[in-house]
Amino acid sequence: MTASTLSPLLLVGALVLLALPATAHESESERDYEVAFDRTWAVGVYATGLEGEYGAIGLGGRLRLELLPILGLEVFAETVTVDWPGADRADFPVGFSLYVPIALTDSLRIRPTAGMCAMFSFIDGAFEERKGAQDIAFGLHGGAGIEYAFGSTVSVFADAKGIVYWSHERDVKRWTATVGETLEDTGHFQVNVGVQLHL
Repeated sequence: MTASTLSPLLLVGALVLLALPATAHESESERDYEVAFDRTWAVGVYATGLEGEYGAIGLGGRLRLELLPILGLEVFAETVTVDWPGADRADFPVGFSLYVPIALTDSLRIRPTAGMCAMFSFIDGAFEERKGAQDIAFGLHGGAGIEYAFGSTVSVFADAKGIVYWSHERDVKRWTATVGETLEDTGHFQVNVGVQLHL
């Protein structure tokens, strides 16, 4: 693993360690009103963009669960279109993240995150008769986000994270496709912006 792919993971590890002692929420007993972050479940949708070894844009959805005041779990699925020269490429990342919610105010919080992911990737060449170059990549990711709650059920959020994927090198020309035999690591930077419904 190169230094450029290791540095996002070290940054995330440091953020998580710093955040663990923090108290995530005020309990409901300390105030006489409810905000969205008091609820256990949330579902969200978001727009996403990636930069790194390639550029990509797409949409995602996530389901979140907060059973502990200092730790939450979210699972996500995305569909992205990749800027890939000479071919059509579509990726479908799925994965999970653990996060630490840190309240700045009742309605505003930040959250360091870290998790694992897999990506189903499909590349097609220029003609219907061509062979594709499909692969499944596995990755680690980490970053941080900020969220703002509107009342007791809705919040908006923005997240940024670094991702390291391990996948095979692929190439698709007009008539041929190749998939390498060895795993290579690639680094990416991702930004998500979306809205959540808290249940």
